[in-house]
Amino acid sequence: MSSLSLSPFAGIIETQKYPHARTQRTSFSHKLLDCFAVVVGTTPTKHISPTQHVGIFDYLTLFIPYFFAKLFNRLQSNNPYASFLDPLIILNLLLLIPRLALGAVVTVLFSPLIAAVHGISRLLTSKKTYTDALEVCGLTGSRTSFISLRLYMETNGIRDVEALNTRIWQTDYQSFELLFSLKRIVHKTTFQEFKEQAFSIPVSTAANQMNNLQNVRLHHLFRLNIGNVVKTIENMSDPAAKAAILGI
Repeated sequence: MSSLSLSPFAGIIETQKYPHARTQRTSFSHKLLDCFAVVVGTTPTKHISPTQHVGIFDYLTLFIPYFFAKLFNRLQSNNPYASFLDPLIILNLLLLIPRLALGAVVTVLFSPLIAAVHGISRLLTSKKTYTDALEVCGLTGSRTSFISLRLYMETNGIRDVEALNTRIWQTDYQSFELLFSLKRIVHKTTFQEFKEQAFSIPVSTAANQMNNLQNVRLHHLFRLNIGNVVKTIENMSDPAAKAAILGI
């Protein structure tokens, strides 16, 4: 389970190496949801942001509604049908209304600014960057021939890159596999089951072992942090391997 960030902006700044990746990658509607999550946090909206974080609302209310929400979650996990939870349910619903209302109002007020940021990000990020990122080649399932990430997504009915997440598997000292699949598969299957369903991109940190065109595509994939791949690499325990992969 991921740790909770005390920064309301943690879901927007995804990585250290490419802090603007989410702004460059996401659609206007996703940017509106990101603004909403900055205000409300991820307590009531767990799947809006890839990172669990508090919201501006929590600071404005001195974390009192947050405390009651966490208290209810803790008690419910131990006593899911206990009658003493009813007052807490009503209290949390009452506290949820102003949280969501403030999030909606702020999102509407800031929507012109968000539209401007979205337009600028589209001007600064060429369509070729996005296209090249989806043309990165890999293997999937029992296939022995390489296919593109775009084709993998089309074959599996994945319409949005925001539905992807990544794991890393080290095959030997200088070889790794970047494994992409649906977020729900990442969290609900064993690693072996996940690997059988995932899109696997072989990566070697050895000199001259990577195709130049594949390197360009990987760079664009990293630049946009598709599937939260760069964050996953940054969380690796081996600093040498981390630097080598990000340096491709």
